[in-house]
Amino acid sequence: MITIDGAACRSALMDLSIQIQNAMVTVVRESVAETEKHAKATTLWKDQTGKTRRSIAGRAQGAIYGEVKAAGAAKYLEHGTPPHVIEPKRGGALRFVVAGRTVFARRVQHPGTAERPFMQQARDHGQQVADYGAEFYVSSAIERYDARG
Repeated sequence: MITIDGAACRSALMDLSIQIQNAMVTVVRESVAETEKHAKATTLWKDQTGKTRRSIAGRAQGAIYGEVKAAGAAKYLEHGTPPHVIEPKRGGALRFVVAGRTVFARRVQHPGTAERPFMQQARDHGQQVADYGAEFYVSSAIERYDARG
């Protein structure tokens, strides 16, 4: 006579499910941390004030959600800018230095800036970390489950 213990099987599957859930929490947390670190370490642009780099921050929430945000000039760095006119906010003149000489102007035609997709590169890096982590941690949880016999 063969007997099958359904309760033991259900308990083992619940344990496996919990281990996989915990593994995915770790994957999301590590992926967000790596994405944030990669974005802050970019060399695609040089800091003038440091505000944008300091604004880069990530947060992970459970096993399904993580985000990394950047403020300051991030959107202009990421996507670039088209050519545009710069005028002073309250009349007067703009003051800037060109070749060591101070220049004043009522308006300036800015040529625009090229995009520097540092957040996209950081996201791609974070996704690779997540993919590898999911494979590693979930496989480890399944191996531990198999080892229980």
